[in-house]
Amino acid sequence: MVLLAGAAREKCKFLLLDEPTAPLPGKETENLFNVIRRLAKEENVGIVFISHRLPELFEICEHITIMKDGQVVKSMDISPDLTINQIVEYMLGRKIDEVYQKNNVGAGEVVLELRGLSEAEGRVKNINLSVRRGEIAGIARLVGAGKTELL
Repeated sequence: MVLLAGAAREKCKFLLLDEPTAPLPGKETENLFNVIRRLAKEENVGIVFISHRLPELFEICEHITIMKDGQVVKSMDISPDLTINQIVEYMLGRKIDEVYQKNNVGAGEVVLELRGLSEAEGRVKNINLSVRRGEIAGIARLVGAGKTELL
């Protein structure tokens, strides 16, 4: 936000924002989008918004350019007909179900189990987790929520 304020003060005509929402929680992302919209509409600033969070593109962008291996694959206006799956298919160069085929595999035996895990200093409390053979487990939280201490 401080960088955007500085850019607005300097009357910049163009901003390149590379993954600006990556470290932000929801409310701060909403605030950022409000500032971006104001800069674009009221200050006539051209903005390139780079993101891997595809739903954000529908919220903030008017036009999208999809690249694969450093080459432009598709460039088009965001429309109500465009879907996230279509964007992913352009990025992959083929249909999603061709890349990620569903295989029905039964859950294997438990290979990792944590019950009541707590960190000595109290930053992580009473964590329960089990992972079965063949599963992929992900741990995600906001900055400062304890994922680093857990791991």
